[in-house]
Amino acid sequence: MDIDNSLVTDAGKFIDMPAEEFKEWIVSCHMTVGQCNNYVFALSSIFNTLVTQKDALLKVYEKEKSEEVLDTIKGIYAELIKIEEKAVCLTERAKELLEKGV
Repeated sequence: MDIDNSLVTDAGKFIDMPAEEFKEWIVSCHMTVGQCNNYVFALSSIFNTLVTQKDALLKVYEKEKSEEVLDTIKGIYAELIKIEEKAVCLTERAKELLEKGV
């Protein structure tokens, strides 16, 4: 996967990527510290949006106890975990680059 100008589009592509594959991808793209940080910011925005949606759904679930709503909430939690994982990988890569003086 090549880096293009759309951080959100790329973020959507790599959120589901397995962690090890993602780490290899970051290195193969020769990302700079700034690019790593830009992706972390994009992921943070996506993360915060999902948290807002999850919170709204929790209020709905408290009233309706719908299995469909509960499944959606569980799906959001799964995405949040994947997003956090990718943000950690990017932060660690940025730290490595800074330590190398790149």
